[in-house]
Amino acid sequence: MVLLSVKRLTMKKIIVLAAMAAISAGAAAASTIKAEFWDANRSFSTVDQAIAYADANAATATFESTILNYPNQGNNVSSRNTTLAEFLGPDAASLSGAGSTNLTTSVFRFEATLDLAPGAYKITVGSDDGYRLFFDGALVSERVRPRGFRDTVRLDVNVDGPTDFELYYYENFGRTGVTFSINDVVVDSNIIAPIPVPASLPLLLAGIGAIGIARRRAKA
Repeated sequence: MVLLSVKRLTMKKIIVLAAMAAISAGAAAASTIKAEFWDANRSFSTVDQAIAYADANAATATFESTILNYPNQGNNVSSRNTTLAEFLGPDAASLSGAGSTNLTTSVFRFEATLDLAPGAYKITVGSDDGYRLFFDGALVSERVRPRGFRDTVRLDVNVDGPTDFELYYYENFGRTGVTFSINDVVVDSNIIAPIPVPASLPLLLAGIGAIGIARRRAKA
């Protein structure tokens, strides 16, 4: 009876079932930095207002960030004359959404898991305008109100090991840019925790192989 049931399954169905099982097993962390963008069409007096807007509205665009040093891993630029795609540089290849919009009155959110050893770290965030940075849900650093591009440095930020971070950043008008560094090294995909192989995946793959063998035997 088992062989008959297997025989009725197409390989396409087997692959779909395998993918669903792998997804349900889950992964602990992303290997890239997940990023969202909101074209707000309003300015913000504080970072609280920017975060509230992001929480209350669907993102205008999403992308994967490989290095948190924008625009184009260089100096700040005009928010009115620069599109989101131009701002992201190489990361625009992963952009889904309105890449042609400019950066005036906008909000960004970046999140991932930092693959850090336990210890104390120097944390630097540069921004124009404001931002707020969380480690494992706790406030680490912020610039509440708008400003020209400046760095904010926090010394001796202690972590216990791999750490989830969330960085909100907003722009009103004029020049804009954002960068995030740990111990003076820009945060990029090299220090983002990779996706671990789900414990069930080897068994799942073995099961798929066994199904294939069973199908061939059933046809014999």
